[in-house]
Amino acid sequence: MNELSSWFLGVGCGFAISVMVSVCFTVWGRSGYRDRAKAARVLKRQGLTPQLYLPAVGEGDTELRAALEFFAARGYIITNTQGEVVGKVCPRPEEGRQGPHLRLVVSNLKVQDD
Repeated sequence: MNELSSWFLGVGCGFAISVMVSVCFTVWGRSGYRDRAKAARVLKRQGLTPQLYLPAVGEGDTELRAALEFFAARGYIITNTQGEVVGKVCPRPEEGRQGPHLRLVVSNLKVQDD
């Protein structure tokens, strides 16, 4: 085997390995999406809606923000001294409503030919 053919063999093996790793990550990522979609369907059948809780919205103090995020990441809901929940619940888009998208904009001005 000469040097050029061994180089092509190495590149081919590297490409094959990268494709296999990419496929594994794709399958792994999709399984998480399927699990989340299945759980959302179960909640919807029971009349429940999952909401995203953002505890540190509007907080300027970085130390306080880090503490809020720390506890929220572990499943805690943070309340103030009056018992009110600190932070916000992220609103869900309405069903059938299209999210951000590009829109073609055309000028109605006519260009004059000289």
